[in-house]
Amino acid sequence: MRDPDEFDEFYKQTRERLLLQTYALTGDLTAARSAVRDAFVVGWHHWRKVSQYDDPETWARPHAWAHAQRRHTARLWHREKGLDPELRATLEALARLTVPQRKVLLLTHLAAVSMR
Repeated sequence: MRDPDEFDEFYKQTRERLLLQTYALTGDLTAARSAVRDAFVVGWHHWRKVSQYDDPETWARPHAWAHAQRRHTARLWHREKGLDPELRATLEALARLTVPQRKVLLLTHLAAVSMR
């Protein structure tokens, strides 16, 4: 049986962090939002298994990243209008890295950062 309260708590604790990491991976906020949403939907369907992980986020992260990369690969690095210049510079710097390099950077430096 799936525990909705447990899943809700997991969602509340990890959504923003996972969204930030996925956005930094692709530079595409729309793709990141959709990918994170899809990862949580799949996570809910498999919650009995996912909830057994010591850290369920380690299951959700690669699923969100894979969803985002599938959505994002068809287009060039996304350039949103009206971005803060510092954020734009950060995204442009990330875009110059290979996907594996971005993943390492995200895992080592952004894993605990909140979007607030």
